[in-house]
Amino acid sequence: MPSQLRTAWIWAYHDGTSGMTIDIEKQRLEWFVEIGCACGDSSLDQSYAEFLQRGAPVGGVPDDILSEIEYAVRQLKATG
Repeated sequence: MPSQLRTAWIWAYHDGTSGMTIDIEKQRLEWFVEIGCACGDSSLDQSYAEFLQRGAPVGGVPDDILSEIEYAVRQLKATG
């Protein structure tokens, strides 16, 4: 994994908080909608290819965060 590559994000959405982590071993993105605890259960998950083709499966992700996620996914996909 490239050094200093971010693999987790959190952002405010409506009156709640949402987030996303990249599971590098499974090569999956795990999306958390209206998180309230670190329970470990994602609301949605998708492959790297799905994300690059379709984008985020949830609304409200800020553009700067989407750009960071896309960069990370492309880097991870390139490194295998």
